[in-house]
Amino acid sequence: MVSMYLSVDYCVQEDQRWQETLLKCSSNNTLVTALLKNDELRPWVRQYWARRKDWIKSPLPLCEELPKTLTHFVAYCVMEGTEEGYMRAHNINNYADFFSPLLKAVRMMFKDTFCTTKTAVAATLIIEGRIPPARKFTTADSSALADLFPYLRCLEKLHIMKSWMSASATRKIIDRLCELKHLKDLDLFSNTIDDEGVVKLTQIFVQLKNLKKLSMEANGITPAGVAIIARNIAKLQELEKFIIGNEVASSILNMTKTFLTMPKLRKAVLSALHTKPAEIPEVEKQVREVVELLQAKVYSVRPWKVKLFYDAANSDRNATMDSGWAMVRSELRKDLGGGAVVVESGNRELNIVLWVTCWGC
Repeated sequence: MVSMYLSVDYCVQEDQRWQETLLKCSSNNTLVTALLKNDELRPWVRQYWARRKDWIKSPLPLCEELPKTLTHFVAYCVMEGTEEGYMRAHNINNYADFFSPLLKAVRMMFKDTFCTTKTAVAATLIIEGRIPPARKFTTADSSALADLFPYLRCLEKLHIMKSWMSASATRKIIDRLCELKHLKDLDLFSNTIDDEGVVKLTQIFVQLKNLKKLSMEANGITPAGVAIIARNIAKLQELEKFIIGNEVASSILNMTKTFLTMPKLRKAVLSALHTKPAEIPEVEKQVREVVELLQAKVYSVRPWKVKLFYDAANSDRNATMDSGWAMVRSELRKDLGGGAVVVESGNRELNIVLWVTCWGC
């Protein structure tokens, strides 16, 4: 009985705080005023307000609990609406069934509620599936999500991970990325990107000029696709961190040469270097070329940079029995994805992490 009274009292307090927030803040917030007039979006405004208080533990100024831009609001709706629990509770069978009504509702918003400049609080959209997947993003789902990009103009972080998109579905997203001019962080983990998708993505690199972090892992990118990326990655001159976990074994050296034209790049992770024992010598050769090119030191990954294996500045490359390089070779040949080294450039601040999976080594 006591718990029931406490629950009722809490709800009354929440209602009072909600009304206080609206009274003091909505009149000066064009976006919120417009959202409250929209029958479809009005319930989401209060949900946004309630969840934002939960997310940020420290007390917020009253008016900071309401959405400031349409980008922040739509991103919130997408993240909440694609949660598995929400979809089950509302009998939503696929993502497009949620995105399409949301698009119809936001299309009714006034243009002066759109975000056009950078905001103090970065707008983030993260969609993360499960392993094994509860449901996959179909091409129709991806197309419906991409249709929302004009209303996510100030998005700075976009992660679509473990959504198991097919190549055609991923291309629907890639085709519209150019609309996200403020994007700084893009992660497409576990979504298929074929050669056509790679070409499309590299063609819009020049439009993603603010990108600081790019992560592409488990995308099924072919060696030819990786070579295309290696030729074009330098278009992302603001890039600071680059992660690619695909078939990159044949492009290690070319990729590194391109990195040298990217002054802000500080860390690159080249993983999933799937090889067979017969292919390991070529991988080792490329790694050594990289080390000599950068006049680098080679360290352990686990523990991080604790053990120094090799120092190009203090080693004789022509020596046939170089114990330091022998340790590097041994590390690269570890089985089942255990082979990994950190190459620390001696010419500039740049770490390249190489993960090698050698089957049968």
